[in-house]
Amino acid sequence: MRLAFEIARSRASLIAAFFLLPYAGVLIGLDVAAHYGSLTIAELPVQFYLASDRGFGEFLEYSMTGAIAVMTLLLWTYKRALCFSLILAACVAGAAFFGVVVDFLVVWGEQEAASHVLLVFIEDGGEFAMLILAFLFTVGFFDSEYVQSRNAASASANRTYQRMSGGAA
Repeated sequence: MRLAFEIARSRASLIAAFFLLPYAGVLIGLDVAAHYGSLTIAELPVQFYLASDRGFGEFLEYSMTGAIAVMTLLLWTYKRALCFSLILAACVAGAAFFGVVVDFLVVWGEQEAASHVLLVFIEDGGEFAMLILAFLFTVGFFDSEYVQSRNAASASANRTYQRMSGGAA
């Protein structure tokens, strides 16, 4: 629990959230508008849907997934990697819930148009939210482990150099 709190309060996580969450809000608003348009027969471009191929939401999801993969590879050897893996696994399980269970509800049985659109939105939005959460946790963990350990090693090397060259300790 302490690790999750530390990650959530990371400066890098807060900066990432500052830039990511407003954009995610715009994408969710576009998705709501597109679903409303499909109900009222005023179709909007398919790029407005969160889970459409070549949509704005898909491009953001791909970039976040790639960034998570790169940061996870760099973090794999750190001592708290197991804790991070468990947090990441919880985010994946949450996304799987929306991607499997809620998707099953979407295709199961007859539904009215409004309830079908609501379930599709919950499925896409839930997956999107879990991916954003996984990204923010990964950024925070990357900042707390990788970046700070590299800065500490650099500062230690700098102090050693100063002592060897006769500079201030």
